[in-house]
Amino acid sequence: MGDGGPSEAARSRSIEMLLAAYAAGTLSEPFAVLVASHLQMTAESPPPGFNIPGSNTLGSVSIARHERRPSRSVPTIDQLNVFMPLALRSYVGRHLGVPEWRTLVPGLEECRVFRDARSEASFLRCRPGKAIPAHTHGGLEAVLVLQGGFRDQGGHHGVGDIAVADGTVNHRPVADAAAECIIFVVQEAPVRLTGPLGRVVQRFFRG
Repeated sequence: MGDGGPSEAARSRSIEMLLAAYAAGTLSEPFAVLVASHLQMTAESPPPGFNIPGSNTLGSVSIARHERRPSRSVPTIDQLNVFMPLALRSYVGRHLGVPEWRTLVPGLEECRVFRDARSEASFLRCRPGKAIPAHTHGGLEAVLVLQGGFRDQGGHHGVGDIAVADGTVNHRPVADAAAECIIFVVQEAPVRLTGPLGRVVQRFFRG
């Protein structure tokens, strides 16, 4: 796919740094929620005494390993709840009303959950086998896979996995062919499309 950027080992170090920042309590709320959700989906325990901003209970909650679910359409928040661990359900419940999905490119839809001056959180739905347009990043991006999976130059990312990217990464993720891919995405800045059609469709990613 011609992807460029850090090796898989370097991407793993980026994830370790994100987890360390979570343990230190220095992440902003949406990034902390993403990491807490990852830990819950993989049946790991959050660091002792750590609480997500805005919640009095998430630091002490333990849930069972998140199970893989069959592919299905997820137009409502109730159906999204099937895929979300407790940390993410709590966050979404505080920030998202009725989900509004918009088409970015055919086969790729976005539902924005929250945006402020520091970060933006959203869901992305990608049809099976669909490639997300090649892009790089204006800041840190963390992705949590809720259903399905995708592959980029950092390897394969399945349910419960975190993928981290920044301005050193220029990639073109491709969803698995077996199921619709649903991810929770937190970004410090909008993506910058880099493929041949990047300038044409960039406005949809900035809306």
